[in-house]
Order: sequence, then structure tokens, then C-alpha cells
Amino acid sequence: MKRILFPITLLIMIIIVIPVLAQDNNTTKLIEENRELKAKLANQTKLINELKAENEFLREQINEYRQLLAKIMEEESKRAKESYIQAAAKKEKIGKIIFGALTVSGIFSLAILGFLKSAERRYKHYV
Repeated sequence: MKRILFPITLLIMIIIVIPVLAQDNNTTKLIEENRELKAKLANQTKLINELKAENEFLREQINEYRQLLAKIMEEESKRAKESYIQAAAKKEKIGKIIFGALTVSGIFSLAILGFLKSAERRYKHYV
């Protein structure tokens, strides 16, 4: 059996080893090119995954900024509304004071006019 195994083993080695040894430089170059391309592809894939992660992070930040901006705008709108209401109330108060002053002034003027006319009638015969 040992005598048969040696030639068979030798034959198998010749069948496997000789083609490997007989590979020309083109095949070796192609294998090296293939490895380089696989490495480049891995780098590109890594870069793409990094960019996707960065994109997702930036999208989340944009959404947070949008929410913050909407909240700030809402608060500013409330403040502006309150400020407008306070200004309108002030103007209304000032208007009431002016109207009251004019009314009192008018009544006072009418009273003085009436007093002067009655005094004129009273003392008309002295003039």
C-alpha cells in the first residue's frame, strides 16, 4: 500500500503544484490589482459609511435647531403681543386723561362764560 500511495501523492502534488508554479506574471499582477481594488473599495465603503453617519448627525442637529428656532419665535411673538397690548392700554389711558381734561376744561370754560355773561347782564347798567 505504501508503494501505491507515494506515486499517487506525487501525482497529486504535480497536478496541484505545477499549475501554481507555472502561473505567469500576468496572473500575479491581476491578483495584486484585485487586492488593491478590494482595499480601495473597502476604503471607499468606510468613507461612505462615515459620511452617512455625519449626514444623519447633521440632520438631527438641524431638526434640533429648527425646534429651538420655532420655540424662540413663538416666545418672541408672545412678547410682541404683550408689548402691543401694553402700549395700546397706555395710549387708551392717555386718551382718557386727555379727553377728561378737555371735558373738564370745556365745562370750566362754559361755567366762566356763563358767569361772565351773567355778570355782564348784572352790571350792564353801570357801564
